[in-house]
Amino acid sequence: MIICLNKSDVVKDGKCEQWTTDYDEFTKALNKQDNYLATLSKSVVLYMSEFFEKFLICSVSSKTGDGFKQLEGLIQKATTQFIK
Repeated sequence: MIICLNKSDVVKDGKCEQWTTDYDEFTKALNKQDNYLATLSKSVVLYMSEFFEKFLICSVSSKTGDGFKQLEGLIQKATTQFIK
């Protein structure tokens, strides 16, 4: 399966992708927030990191077109995995 994160032109430097695999970076980002969603996210972050390991992840920007070649490659890879 593929997770495609949109709006990569808004969140620069692949931060969202990094947060799916780097527990410490995600926790640092959450510590800058003081709201219910941040608190909830902190409580499930370890579970989510295991969840994201099972997916192919890429970021795209509809505005700039960035990431669509990577998405194409992931679709090919996922198709190959599914057929096997």
